[in-house]
Amino acid sequence: MRSGTTIIPRQIHRNLFTKSPICLTTTTTIALKAVQNHIVRMSSANTPTVPRVSASLILLNPKNELLLVHRPTHSSTFPGSHVFPGGAVSPQDTPTQTTPLLETLKLCALRETFEETGVLLTITPPPPTLTPTLLAEARKAIHDSALTFPSFLQSYGLTLNTSALHSFTKWITPKTVPRRFESQIFVTFVDGEQVPSHDGGVEVLSAKYLTPSRALQMSKDGELVFSPPQFYLVRRIEEFVSVDNGGERGRRKVLEMADGEFGTMVMEPHPIRLLDGGKRVAMGLGERGDKEWAVVIEIPDDRKNGGLKGVELVRREHVAKL
Repeated sequence: MRSGTTIIPRQIHRNLFTKSPICLTTTTTIALKAVQNHIVRMSSANTPTVPRVSASLILLNPKNELLLVHRPTHSSTFPGSHVFPGGAVSPQDTPTQTTPLLETLKLCALRETFEETGVLLTITPPPPTLTPTLLAEARKAIHDSALTFPSFLQSYGLTLNTSALHSFTKWITPKTVPRRFESQIFVTFVDGEQVPSHDGGVEVLSAKYLTPSRALQMSKDGELVFSPPQFYLVRRIEEFVSVDNGGERGRRKVLEMADGEFGTMVMEPHPIRLLDGGKRVAMGLGERGDKEWAVVIEIPDDRKNGGLKGVELVRREHVAKL
């Protein structure tokens, strides 16, 4: 075993960043939310919080660029990070009592995408009467809860294109984290004609398309921050779309990935090894998740103000060699 590497056992531990002892009855779990806030916190709650159901959408344009939004630092989820548009399920995402959960999740992802980026994905194009000005006004009203998304769609005879969304993994926050989410990720392909825009800084500071390789390079250079789910998904997509640098072949590969076993995986991040005296954490993705890969996170020295110093994807069999 390499010096500085620690396996976390079942016993009393001291907080990685303080001298206070913490008693844990199960194997210590690194909170994904803590990583988002750049602090590894421990919890000994006996009753896990029920995860809040949410959904996010990965949009790929003809250039195989994906749409990323930049969360402000005051955001309650992924503050300061670049993520895919998405959010928690709302009652308006369930039209009837018999609406299937998968349909509700798709409606949520499409609603959040419109609120945060202005991109509206419907079966038929909006009518000419829905001018850019009216669209912007409707978006703000929906964002401010002055108008419901279903009412807006109905007034213009529009139907969301839920059939174009493909499941692309589900992520569940560890049980030891007070604020938990069960987030369904979808992927879809767009024509790129709609130009995304931010929402004025309420939930999004910017919304723009980037190639996966460019986004990963910016993350490496410290120009943007990814949390583990986003980094993992961008990295996996980059494996396919970088083969031909865009085009239909890459899109078909992503679609095959979504409609295969990968799309049904449930990722449950948990620590499997501490590295370099706790400066880095290797996280597995759970029994129902991807057993071939682990996400390694480098914790910043300045945990209060600093962003993640680095995130990388490594093969599980290589973790013991780190």
